[in-house]
Amino acid sequence: MWACSQEEEKIIFKGPHFIFLDSEKTLQVYESDKEPLVIPISVSMSQPDNLLVTYEIISEGAIVGSDFIVQSANPLVIPAGKFSSNISIKLQDNAIIQSEVRKLTVKIVSVNTDQLNIDVVKEVMVSLLDDDCAATVPKITLWTGEISIADDSFGAATGTGSGGTGGICGGTLSVTGHFFNTQNPITTMTIKFIQNSPGSDEGLVSVARFQAFESLTQYEYEATGTYNEINKKIVLNYVMYNTADDSSFTGTQTLTGN
Repeated sequence: MWACSQEEEKIIFKGPHFIFLDSEKTLQVYESDKEPLVIPISVSMSQPDNLLVTYEIISEGAIVGSDFIVQSANPLVIPAGKFSSNISIKLQDNAIIQSEVRKLTVKIVSVNTDQLNIDVVKEVMVSLLDDDCAATVPKITLWTGEISIADDSFGAATGTGSGGTGGICGGTLSVTGHFFNTQNPITTMTIKFIQNSPGSDEGLVSVARFQAFESLTQYEYEATGTYNEINKKIVLNYVMYNTADDSSFTGTQTLTGN
């Protein structure tokens, strides 16, 4: 019979404990984001009493009420026994092209206990990105964030879209996802848009030939197709080349914005 002994509990972190903004130090958000921007204020150890945390939001080029609304209380309460509470900022969308710099700096000012230091991430810089482009530019934002990918042979998957070169008003979309189901590596491609006519809500798309998978160098992909802003669909008629044996196959993929 084996004798069992209990190891002493290892203490990894030894105070002093601290309070911090639980976020990356810099963030970028589009004004049309439907969900509020949430920045948690967290503590390294829950406290026996409610914490009252005073914060401030300093704006540069952004106007409260017009560009953003703060939805959370100030001071913010972190309840006793809890580890965090959220600062919530709702962005205000508009149809005005705004090229000026708009930034918010979120900072912790004070907390109602001297047992916690304000440490780690003390402030967060948020850039508010305009998503209003000239009428001659396709609405790339319809396919930013999560999109659906459907291949007529490989089935359905999801991907993530973002503005390509020149951002969301640059006429290109960068998409990363499993274009050929989850059994194959992730692909990142750049889709170029061309409007049928100025102000049109549909047009042509193309993907220049490129190496489709980072780890499978013999496969190269290219495509042409169409886009429609009304139904948020991009249709790609593609050719996948296998340079190892000079073979190829064709297919159709439909990308749908959410």
